[in-house]
Amino acid sequence: MKKNILSALIAVLVSGSVYADGVNLGVSGSYTSDYIVNGTVRATDAFKGGINASKDIGPFVLSLNSDFITDGDGGTEQAHWGVGGSKAFEVGGYGLTLNAGVVRHHQGGVSGIQNSLEFGAGATLATPLADVTLRGIADVDLEQYGFAVGIARTFDLVEKVTITPSLEYGSLSDYDYWTAAATLQRPFEVAIGTVSPFVSVNVIDNNFDNGANGLAAEILDVDVVVVTGLSLSF
Repeated sequence: MKKNILSALIAVLVSGSVYADGVNLGVSGSYTSDYIVNGTVRATDAFKGGINASKDIGPFVLSLNSDFITDGDGGTEQAHWGVGGSKAFEVGGYGLTLNAGVVRHHQGGVSGIQNSLEFGAGATLATPLADVTLRGIADVDLEQYGFAVGIARTFDLVEKVTITPSLEYGSLSDYDYWTAAATLQRPFEVAIGTVSPFVSVNVIDNNFDNGANGLAAEILDVDVVVVTGLSLSF
């Protein structure tokens, strides 16, 4: 039933995207040493293809995001996809964005992690110093409930090259985690849109109360995760 509801929401967005103007569309392809969901490893030595779309509907933004994963260690295929909505406000001269959504994690049987449905809601406050994010997490099938708080800021370097350092801490029912990351990116304008090569280096640590069985493919103990690839936006 839950899967049918999510499928219906995605169908509404996709059908609207095909026939309506004003849809922002993006695709990406990348390699990641570990594919991370809420601070946990869901795939290792993986190749990822991503599709995302968004459309303004009145004062709201409706979005579709999906990641398709091939695990290099065993060839396991996964799909992580969801829909969401957001609304932007101005509060005291700062930008505040509220969002909510649902994600379906189809694990493909990797490391005994079951497929699950995750609900989330959060807020991002944009200030001159940094963007601060707070989000609530509710994975009802894995029975993981909690929150994550993060901070990020983008700096311009040279020739349109940007670097975005970020920090995040999360606490869920059976584990907590922290991530320190830096992402380097350079957009190029081409005939069909904008191509952006990127590389992201992440240092991640997670702490499980009763081991990672059924929650993660492996435990990260201040380990380095590297992601590199290309994104294309239309």
